[in-house]
Amino acid sequence: MPITLDRESRLEGAVLVRVISRPQLSLTDELPVRRVGPPATITIDGFDLPTDQQGELEALGYRLAGRCRHPRRDLRATIDVLVTGAHRTTDPAWWTALRGRAERIYDLGMGPVRLVLADELDVHLAAVDS
Repeated sequence: MPITLDRESRLEGAVLVRVISRPQLSLTDELPVRRVGPPATITIDGFDLPTDQQGELEALGYRLAGRCRHPRRDLRATIDVLVTGAHRTTDPAWWTALRGRAERIYDLGMGPVRLVLADELDVHLAAVDS
C-alpha cells in the first residue's frame, strides 16, 4: 500500500520557478534538459502548448500539469516549474541552469506564498499523482 504524504510534507523544500516564455523560442531553448530523476511538472499561462510539443516537453524531462491564470500585473506568457528538494539534489546542473533562466523563484516554505499559489500548487500535485 503506497504511503500518502500530506500537502505540507510534499512541498517541503520546494520552490516554484517562473520562466518568461518568449514566442520566438522553442521549449528546448527555454527550459534546460532534465536528465536525472522524475520529471518536473510545469504550468503555463498566456499561451497554448500545441499537442505535438507535449512529446518534446516530456523528452526534456517535464510534465505539463495544466494551465493556470496568475494574478499578476504584466501580461507576459509564463512557464512555472515546480522544483522539489529531490529535483535539486538529484540534478544540480539542471537546477543551476533553470535558476539562470528564472524571472522569479517563489519559496514554498513561506506560508503566504503557499496561500497565494494554492490553486496552482493543487494543479501541480494532481499531475504528480496521476
